[in-house]
Amino acid sequence: MMTAETLTESGGEYEYPASFLPRASASSPGRSRLDSKVLDLEMDRSLQRLAACRVTAEAASQVVAILADAGSRLQRCSCQKTAAPAGCLKQEEDAVAAAAQSFLDACGGLGAMLIGMASAISQNIMQPMETFQRHAGADHNRKADRLEELRLKELSCSNAITESLQKRDRARMGLQTAMRDQEKTERKAGEKKKGLARFTRSDGEKEIAAAEHKVQKAASAQTASIEELAVRTEEANEARVLREKASKDASLLLSCMDFVRGRLLARCLRSCAVAWAEAAQELRRSEDQMQKQASKLRSLRLQGELPELPGWALEVLQVKKRPVCLADLDANVDVTDEELPESPFTAPSPSLKSPLSSGPALADLLSERGLKPRRGSAPAMFTAWPSQEPSSPFE
Repeated sequence: MMTAETLTESGGEYEYPASFLPRASASSPGRSRLDSKVLDLEMDRSLQRLAACRVTAEAASQVVAILADAGSRLQRCSCQKTAAPAGCLKQEEDAVAAAAQSFLDACGGLGAMLIGMASAISQNIMQPMETFQRHAGADHNRKADRLEELRLKELSCSNAITESLQKRDRARMGLQTAMRDQEKTERKAGEKKKGLARFTRSDGEKEIAAAEHKVQKAASAQTASIEELAVRTEEANEARVLREKASKDASLLLSCMDFVRGRLLARCLRSCAVAWAEAAQELRRSEDQMQKQASKLRSLRLQGELPELPGWALEVLQVKKRPVCLADLDANVDVTDEELPESPFTAPSPSLKSPLSSGPALADLLSERGLKPRRGSAPAMFTAWPSQEPSSPFE
């Protein structure tokens, strides 16, 4: 697959696909849209593409740092906490020890999963985007500098042509003046030769020779100016051809960047999706393990008798009324999936209870502001209207 490296390693001297070629203007069929203003806009768009890639790479770098730090902290914490209660767990029942150990193992696995996701983002998003931004940015700077250099050279050649044209015009006017002076000199010499007896042949020849020398000098100046104009014109044509080629390369850069960036992002997202799927499977395995340990603890609990529970035990177990048997305790504690809170941040907590958590006062306050409380959530979490999506606590 064509990447930023393959497009830029040859220094900009490569063939472009036909789809990248600039389209002709609607007002001038057959002419490429290499106008200076249009080209400047395309170069600005290229800079915007590079800025967007840089922002994406920086965001990915921050996410990688956060995930790696959180994962390493979780792993260190789980390892330390696993070693500390090892002696205590030996004194416990096998089911209780296994349940506690499964939670610590799940925390360690979560840390490893976060580190793995950080590595996946680093390899599949951050590094490719940084590579693209670096190579495409270097190509953009090289083409922009080359284009500006050729623009200045073409402008210099144009100014040189203007000077050469002025020199040619001055030389032509000088030649015309010298030729007129020569004609006048020859005419005057002929008149003096007829009218003056003492007028010698040598005097007339000297004046005519001086006029001819002046004409030859003016003709040489005109020839030199014409030759200089031809050289300047050839240099200007070469500069124009090079500038048009550089303009074409710069114009194609935007299409190349869009193509490579789109393909690169698609590949990066597919790789990240695989890492996300593996992380989801790991979480599912941890969930299954904890569900098995919970089922074992509940099966052991059902084999005994219900002890006399004090008030704090009822509060800890979140039981509304004192149970008579174990079945009543399970009926009061167990909840279905539909009754589970949507997020751990909206779970009911005894410490969050307040006088406004129930009663008509809360309903009146919410109705005045067009709000309604979320079912089973903490008192501070509300939704605005029934038709709106619930907002995330991270926004």
